[in-house]
Amino acid sequence: MSATSQQQILRTVPSNAVSLRIRSFEFLKILLFAAAYLVGYAGSRYLAQRTGTRLWFPDAILLCALLLVPRKKWWLYILVTAPVRFIPEVRAPVPAWFLWANWINDIAKSVVVAYLLQYAIGNSVLFKRVRQFATYLGVAVILAPVFSAFFGALVRLTLGHGFWSAFGQWYLGDALTNLVVTPTLLLWFSHEYRRLRPILFETAVWVVGVAISLGFAVWAAWSHESLIPLYAPFPFLIWAAARLGLIGASTGLSLTTLCLILGISQTKGPFYPIAHDMHFLQLFLVVLSLPVLFVASLFEERQAVEARLRQHQEELNRNYERTRSLAVGLIKAQEDERKKIGRELHDDVGQQIALLAMGLDGLEQSAGNGEVDRSLVLGLKSDVLNLAESVRTVAHQLHSSTLQYLGVVSALEGLCQTFSHQHQVEVRLQAEPLPSLSNDVKLCLFRVVQEALNNAVHHGHARQVLITLSQTEELLLLRVEDTGIGFDPVTSPRGLGLLSMEERLRLVGGTLRVQSSPGQGAVLEAAVSLRPEQSKPEVALSLGKAAVNRPRVLLGDDHVMFTDGLRSILSTHCEIVGTAEDGEKVIAAAQQLHPDVIILDISMPVLNGIKAARRLQTLGTSSKIVFCTMQTDPAFVTEAFRAGAQGYVLKNAATSEIVVALNEVLQGRTYISLGMRNMVADQPKQGAASAG
Repeated sequence: MSATSQQQILRTVPSNAVSLRIRSFEFLKILLFAAAYLVGYAGSRYLAQRTGTRLWFPDAILLCALLLVPRKKWWLYILVTAPVRFIPEVRAPVPAWFLWANWINDIAKSVVVAYLLQYAIGNSVLFKRVRQFATYLGVAVILAPVFSAFFGALVRLTLGHGFWSAFGQWYLGDALTNLVVTPTLLLWFSHEYRRLRPILFETAVWVVGVAISLGFAVWAAWSHESLIPLYAPFPFLIWAAARLGLIGASTGLSLTTLCLILGISQTKGPFYPIAHDMHFLQLFLVVLSLPVLFVASLFEERQAVEARLRQHQEELNRNYERTRSLAVGLIKAQEDERKKIGRELHDDVGQQIALLAMGLDGLEQSAGNGEVDRSLVLGLKSDVLNLAESVRTVAHQLHSSTLQYLGVVSALEGLCQTFSHQHQVEVRLQAEPLPSLSNDVKLCLFRVVQEALNNAVHHGHARQVLITLSQTEELLLLRVEDTGIGFDPVTSPRGLGLLSMEERLRLVGGTLRVQSSPGQGAVLEAAVSLRPEQSKPEVALSLGKAAVNRPRVLLGDDHVMFTDGLRSILSTHCEIVGTAEDGEKVIAAAQQLHPDVIILDISMPVLNGIKAARRLQTLGTSSKIVFCTMQTDPAFVTEAFRAGAQGYVLKNAATSEIVVALNEVLQGRTYISLGMRNMVADQPKQGAASAG
């Protein structure tokens, strides 16, 4: 067997194993759903027989499943529900056609509700905004139960039941189920219980209080003639809405509904008429649940807005402090530069001018005596040459004419020689022939090397410095390595030198990376695009040609300000089909909208971007994925591409690179942000155009 065949087999085996695990996991989920549906059906039949209440748990379980799985798998879960109704132990004593009619009614209701919710909300799992909750109420609690109850009452009419009594029982049961039980199941299956971990003690106290209040309400229903005890759980429900969120409020309402229905239905006291006609109690629970869930949704939205405001305020404060420190540093640097120039002029140029003046006095005296000492003239000539060299050195430090007329390599060679001579250190330059560069790029590289040399000698006490200047097909790479004492980049404060280098590189579309540790010297790496100007028009033209059928883009980021910025950048090139602020919403929106490209942040609530990309890959989405993030760790790049991404762009370079990345990805190539490519050891192979 050839080596190529062996490699293909080795690649195929893990792929088949992963595919088998995925199918096994899907089969397990369907089995769990079937078991839950059977338990729910049996529980609803028990409640109907014991209390006469239609609290239909199977509909809630099926609706949750449809909202949580891709549409292409709905048929599997729907088929599983059909045989359950005919199991002898749970089958109702009615004709088979009646069971089939009710099954079709329930399936149609669940499918329509799930489809409308996904269409209207975009994410049918979490109702954390008042508008989303109102949409859910209109579709799942009002509209769908009305139509379902109408057809259900018609079917029951054929068996001799009264139409309006059957309609009222059916509608109130379905409305109460979708109002209380369905949100509870959705939130628990969506792992919203994790938000209760920081307040476990408060949650435990709340659980005890709810249990006591429910016990008191049921006991009072048996022994008192007043309806007031039914309101005993209400303060705890408001507590849950304000402090525990939707999951606490909906869970409390579900417990309240079950306890009151089961407890009051068996009473022989003043609630005996209600025990035989549960319409009043169901209506009471609906009226009780609406304000509680509305308050919970309102608090959820308020907390989300406050969290975004705090985040934006923190960003503004950080930017303000950075601006202040930069302004102070610039003023200090300006004064230091003036002091340095003044010291150079006073200690070097001034002293040489004074020496020249003394020599001229001596020459004047010699000329007055008729004697001119040749050695004196030669000394004065040497002093003038030294003065000219000192002036040239100061001028070169302020502005290099070599850089302007001979290029960056010649300018760096001169800088290395001068610096080596002045500070008695070994400075070596290894540079490849470079293409024609813009003046801004040349000046940037020169200043970065100049600042790096100063840092290496004055702060790092280095005796040897190696400067390497090279290029790839698309990047100009600068590396400055010294043998100094090093420092800890994490704990050491960032000085003005590093900030100025970063800012200079940012202005020309470049990035800076510093690696160091105490006692190990320091390595500075800078990367600059060789053709930053040419890239943008070509990409705009490439995407602009498809204006008739522009790429459809979905934005996934929890930073609203950044999302708005991306929208303004891309709106002339692409069609922004939607936005989502967490990973779960991205998945739901992708399944509903089917975008050409999904732009994802890595750090997102509920489900991070990499996990969301893995889920999308598992679901078989055809959308291209481009990460736009602040994460500069190469490990994130590797994980992003393993998760199925085709592009990785840094947010600080998004303005200049995001359109380039989209163009490359849409043409079937991959893209990594310019400042990350030389940092990733195991990066994917770049496309031809991506390298340009």
